Amino acid sequence: MGETHPGVTHFTAPVNAKLQLGSLLCQSHPSNLSTDRPLIFFSIMKAKVLLVDDDVDILGVATTVLIRVNYHVTTAYNLAAALAHISTERFDLVITDYRLGDGTGADLITAVRKEQPDVPVIVISGCVQDLPDWLLDGPLAVRVIPKPFSFSSLLEAAKKELGLAAGTPSALAPETPWPIPVPLPMAIETMVHQIVNQESIIAVTDRNGAIVYANDYFCALAGYSRAELIGQNHRLLKSGQHPSIFYKQIWATILAGRTWRGEICNKAKDGHLYYVDTIIAPLREEGVVTHFLSLRTDVTERKRMQLELAEQDKREHDERRLLALGKMTDGVLHDLNNILTGVLGMAADTTGPHSAQLKEAVNRMTQLTRRLRDYTAGQPTKSTWFRLAPELWCACSLARYRAGTPRNLVLSHFPETTIDCEIWGNEGQLLEVILNLLVNAIEATAGTPAPEICIQTRMEGKMVVVTIEDNGPGVPESLVPTLFDLYSSTKGRGRGLGLSISRQIAVAHQGSLSLEDAGGGGHGARFRLQIPARLVSTEPHAHEIPPPGRKRFVLVTEDDPETLRLIERAVRDIGLSVMLTHTETEIAALVAHAGETLAAAVIDSCAPDQENGVVASLRRAAPQLPVLLISAMLKSRGKTTTRWGEVESLPKPFEAEDFAEALYRALATQPPSEN
Repeated sequence: MGETHPGVTHFTAPVNAKLQLGSLLCQSHPSNLSTDRPLIFFSIMKAKVLLVDDDVDILGVATTVLIRVNYHVTTAYNLAAALAHISTERFDLVITDYRLGDGTGADLITAVRKEQPDVPVIVISGCVQDLPDWLLDGPLAVRVIPKPFSFSSLLEAAKKELGLAAGTPSALAPETPWPIPVPLPMAIETMVHQIVNQESIIAVTDRNGAIVYANDYFCALAGYSRAELIGQNHRLLKSGQHPSIFYKQIWATILAGRTWRGEICNKAKDGHLYYVDTIIAPLREEGVVTHFLSLRTDVTERKRMQLELAEQDKREHDERRLLALGKMTDGVLHDLNNILTGVLGMAADTTGPHSAQLKEAVNRMTQLTRRLRDYTAGQPTKSTWFRLAPELWCACSLARYRAGTPRNLVLSHFPETTIDCEIWGNEGQLLEVILNLLVNAIEATAGTPAPEICIQTRMEGKMVVVTIEDNGPGVPESLVPTLFDLYSSTKGRGRGLGLSISRQIAVAHQGSLSLEDAGGGGHGARFRLQIPARLVSTEPHAHEIPPPGRKRFVLVTEDDPETLRLIERAVRDIGLSVMLTHTETEIAALVAHAGETLAAAVIDSCAPDQENGVVASLRRAAPQLPVLLISAMLKSRGKTTTRWGEVESLPKPFEAEDFAEALYRALATQPPSEN
């Protein structure tokens, strides 16, 4: 149990964790103790003591007390170990409990008297009345200390026995280098153990990892009874959050005799995850690692706060990036949308077999630029009528070219039956729902040799139904009941918010989102989105414009030539003419001298509330003049209330028909002309 060198005692940490805990409680210099290596005390010893007891608490504390007063201590846990030491080593004093696990103190005393007859023996016993008479009286009598006892009385008895053995009182008794420690009262010791058990998760395993001890806190946190834990491996708590190399590194460290420290995510019996700060220390017997002591602290709440802070930091970082991106793209989008508006105008004049395809391609480009504007400057919140087909095309484009989408993905889209379907609501939010379903489908097909996603749409009464189906493995049956719950994720990562928020958006649009088929058995999952909708005619609108009278001009501020040509054509089609201006000074002059001839004003501006802006100047000069704002930076179309009254808004890019519609709405609010 111990190894002796001149002037040095190597006291190897015993197997039982309680012994180490007792030693730590009594040692005044805990920095000298380590479970990584034998405890080494450098001191010149005057007496060598063999200490034998099968009670590890008493053995641990007594060992520490004797070492502190400079005794050289060798320990044994049973009779066999003590007899081995007696036959190979010379001692100055033997202290033994009477009842040992594999024998009695009488057997040990007989061996001591035979091997080392001049060595004094002290017997500790809780049943003095049961001791043999020859131990209490006669030539083989020994000093007996009844239990319970104080360690000061043990030290005093040891001092006397060593002094008598040397023939001179206290000749071998060591000088105490510091005051003898006062043992903890039983109530305080009990309280210490209670506090340790309440605040620390303690477990002991054998060398193979089988749990041999688990305290109450461990059982309560993990949700298992002690009977369920004993004999099990810690794999029972494996959460799946750590790679296999993580556990291999832990084992490599502790099997090498070193202490491992780190944070582990475990899974309780009910499935919830919890985090623990962990120290795993090897325990040795005869210098060989036989067990491992695990001391852990529950840090789940701290981890949750750290994750929330990290998520907040990420959001703030993303917002800063989006703000910077938005500033950078403002100018690019403005010019691009001007170009697209002109292209739309030219596409409207194009005839031939490919004119429809050209127009549709430009429409898809228009949707993409609008989505980019929405994501960098904030999505529009105003509800409007919008077509479903462009949103589906836009979502497909964004999903197909996102990072991580496999190049061999087959994305089938069949919108023919709902090509003229319109929905009342927030087009940015609906795009978010469709895009989230597509991204989930793409991730569900990860690892599939030939990934496929099919989007189908159809009208069912006054509802449009969109189904998105993949050819992945499907949704596990265990996840189906909570699939749309907050923080429920099918991927083992992420925040689990997408489907929950998507369903909320669908419900807010008076619709629904559901899992129509969980998949499995050779086909993937199919989700169903259902939203109220209407089918609209694609025939051009024939509007009746109020008689213009003397009001035959539309004041226009636009510097892009293609957009200007589209506007001129649309204005000419309703019997009016364009009066082009470039500066606020020109606008003021024209309104002052020709205000009676102006039917409306079309202004390239996205800031109608500015004190010194164009809208303010117009309304001061001509309060009743209808105003139509056109800009790539506008976020919604339709009536907009400003500090200068109502104006009509139309974001770029737009088609000639869109412009004519907006201009008609503006003119419809014009007061009757004076003839």
